[in-house]
Amino acid sequence: MSDMISPAAFAELNAPYVRRIVEEIRSLGMHSIYYYCGNPMDRLNLLLEVGADALALEESKKGFTIDIAGVAEVVQGRCALLGNLDAINLLPHASADELRGEISRQVAAGRRNKDRFVMSLGSPVTPGTTPERVREYCNWARVLGR
Repeated sequence: MSDMISPAAFAELNAPYVRRIVEEIRSLGMHSIYYYCGNPMDRLNLLLEVGADALALEESKKGFTIDIAGVAEVVQGRCALLGNLDAINLLPHASADELRGEISRQVAAGRRNKDRFVMSLGSPVTPGTTPERVREYCNWARVLGR
């Protein structure tokens, strides 16, 4: 729910604590992924300032749009970026061409992030998604990501 407070409140009430968590993770020799739920666009630079090694965002929903290409333009390789393919509507229901097209679009956006990109889903796979569709997603991500 941290997207429901102002960017100033986020900077004061959230970012310093996330930064401390990231620092602790790093002190243990690990890498961190900051998975942010909600609309990040008015606080994207604040999200980057916490210093996580990677940023993951949910797919567009709840009345807002998160375009991974636009995010990559802001991130500019400062951290790895995870894709946010729509696991709720697109993954289980899109045609094969639509799925392949969205994976291709996101991979191209990731390349603009200085190749610091991992093709990913914006949310967990839904129960109605077939194992065959998940396999198809993985195969296209592997092929198009080369």
